[in-house]
Amino acid sequence: MPSTELERKIMFEDLNETVTFTNIDNTDFGTDTWEEEWEEKDPQTKVVGMRKMVHSTDNAAWDGHLYSIKAGEVKVYPKFLAEHLAKHLINKIMGKTNPRAMRNEVERMKLQKQIIGTAEYTINQTQAPKNEGERVAQMVEKLEEEVKPFVGLKQNEDLSGLTRTELMSKAKEQGIKLANTDTKEILIEKLEK
Repeated sequence: MPSTELERKIMFEDLNETVTFTNIDNTDFGTDTWEEEWEEKDPQTKVVGMRKMVHSTDNAAWDGHLYSIKAGEVKVYPKFLAEHLAKHLINKIMGKTNPRAMRNEVERMKLQKQIIGTAEYTINQTQAPKNEGERVAQMVEKLEEEVKPFVGLKQNEDLSGLTRTELMSKAKEQGIKLANTDTKEILIEKLEK
């Protein structure tokens, strides 16, 4: 969630810009969750209310709204949300593979380029949201109606090192029509379409 006025201004200026978000990790992101509930008191009116928020171990959330992405899945998100989620996915990946390099900006940028891609979708909101979290959740809901997530090739994935059997499995997962006579080269061509 934006903490400064500048961050809010940047986020709301870029509300309609969308990008693709690819979970390049081999595990799901944002699926390990817990709920927190607490009392909220307004110092002026003394009204007591309850607030509930869903948290993700991976921090795959924005203002209490969870955004889970399966391994290899690609979704379209507003740019600011994708950048926020990418930061946490990169932390998760680097924490598993190379915790000492967590602050290495070059390595982080390499991963971010694999996670965030371009998208040509615009968001038109139909009703005024109650708060920032609601606004973002509405935007993502609208995008999910228009752009169905898919599990496919990761951006710039090199298929040449895979065996014919592995290529056949990938093609079957994606529902690609196969023939027993398909060579490795033909399978790569079909997968890259």
